[in-house]
Amino acid sequence: DREEESASNVVTKSKCAGTRSLEGQRRCCAGQDPCYWSSEASDFEDSNEWLLLRMSGTACLVSGFMLNPYRAYWQPDDDETSQKPCYAPKQVSFEFGSFTIVEDGGEEVHSSLRNPQAPSAASGLEGGITGAVSVLSETYSVHPSEDGLAIELSRPILVLGGMAKVHLIGRVQRQTITPLNQFYTCIQYVGVNGVPLRSLAGFPSSNPSEADSQSSSSLWELKECKQCNWCGAFPDAPPGFNCGKLNKCGQCKKVWYCKQEHQKRDWKAGHKEQCKKA
Repeated sequence: DREEESASNVVTKSKCAGTRSLEGQRRCCAGQDPCYWSSEASDFEDSNEWLLLRMSGTACLVSGFMLNPYRAYWQPDDDETSQKPCYAPKQVSFEFGSFTIVEDGGEEVHSSLRNPQAPSAASGLEGGITGAVSVLSETYSVHPSEDGLAIELSRPILVLGGMAKVHLIGRVQRQTITPLNQFYTCIQYVGVNGVPLRSLAGFPSSNPSEADSQSSSSLWELKECKQCNWCGAFPDAPPGFNCGKLNKCGQCKKVWYCKQEHQKRDWKAGHKEQCKKA
């Protein structure tokens, strides 16, 4: 709804997550520093939207996913529930692949720029995006509370393309702070659990005409390649994962990095211990 209520807020858990109190949100998001993504207002509860997240690699094993709606303790109670408003979607599904946002006028703009701190993100109304899908989850109902949705898959699934498109289907909550009384969806956190396959890259086939139209797997290529151990980037990669020359770790000589800043971050995140063992 506002520029500061952007999709980039959902990729890390906020300071007030779990506090479930007005006091906790006063120190975090009740002022001018929102920790959530917000849709635009709508008069219709069947409005659909999407969030697009960059994953940490173009080939990943996904073991589960979660979504936490935002409850606004700083807003008046809902007249029907006598509780603080929780802006959950009715349902959600997850689509994995390689996607491009199509802006007004038909210009295609890839959504993700590599961010050293967190996956990048974008959002929009249903439509306005194109791409190749490697895996589509089932549709899940979302509980209208901060707990939202947490799915643990019975076995990991291989997803290719490096992007996760989160479909937010329908709305349940009208805003209680304004006389307009319109529907909103607000999300505090979205997480995809799993691991990137650092020796493999998956991207849409360069020869789509040879693909079997009955099989989505034939639209994808899975190749061995060297890639940044922090962000998954590699030379000649699809947009969003492309980088220049990779440099090898000078100590263990087993991992690669696209920039020195990423090597420093990976060192602090755990490669320090792995490098010593190597």
